[in-house]
Amino acid sequence: MPELIKISELATRAGVAKSTVQHYIREGLLPPPDKKPHRNMAYYRADLADRIRLIKELQEQQHLPLSTIKKLLKDRSGMAEIRSSLMQQPLALQAPEGKPVERAELLERAQLTEPQLDDIVATGLVQPQRRKSREYYEPADAAVVMAIGSMQAAGLNPENGFTLDDLSLYVDAMKQLVSREIKLFAKNAGNQAPDRMFQLARAGLEGTNYLLMAIRRKIFLDLIEGRQSRSGTKDSK
Repeated sequence: MPELIKISELATRAGVAKSTVQHYIREGLLPPPDKKPHRNMAYYRADLADRIRLIKELQEQQHLPLSTIKKLLKDRSGMAEIRSSLMQQPLALQAPEGKPVERAELLERAQLTEPQLDDIVATGLVQPQRRKSREYYEPADAAVVMAIGSMQAAGLNPENGFTLDDLSLYVDAMKQLVSREIKLFAKNAGNQAPDRMFQLARAGLEGTNYLLMAIRRKIFLDLIEGRQSRSGTKDSK
């Protein structure tokens, strides 16, 4: 018989807040309690802690939306297999998609503080949407916020001399690249049927995302290795 524990204990074992577990339950990522003797008392399987940790990992490290995680957990058998599969996917296929993300959830997923998110919004890189008194972020904007959160967590933060103003380097370069990319696409796909153009546009977006990351990684490493090589040569003299 599996060990049954209260939701507070389950959250402690998984290393998350109780509200996070409750959110996963509401989203259908976790099963209902195995035992509910009273209205305000429920017991869950203790082995769900591993499932919660996996969900959290997929959110923070793979930047997957809960809708995608739910589908993966439903369609794939074995958490180890899911984790292995996702780690092998190119990052271009891991951008959040689906419904907008509420501010509180985005803060948790990106591991950012309220002031940090406000600073990102102030740059104009993302534009939050408001519905009544709540603030939401479209999937593309949420992806940008989570990417910045990952960079800052890795050490590319103001404490080490990296500020949000430095992101203008990427924005300016990407605007020029995308502008030329659109012209190239229009030139080569202008005679295609509308549905075919849509397919080509989507394929081009996903394919070039991975290509850009691969090229950037190669150039970056080549330059770093070149500098290290030159530095080693100088030191040996």
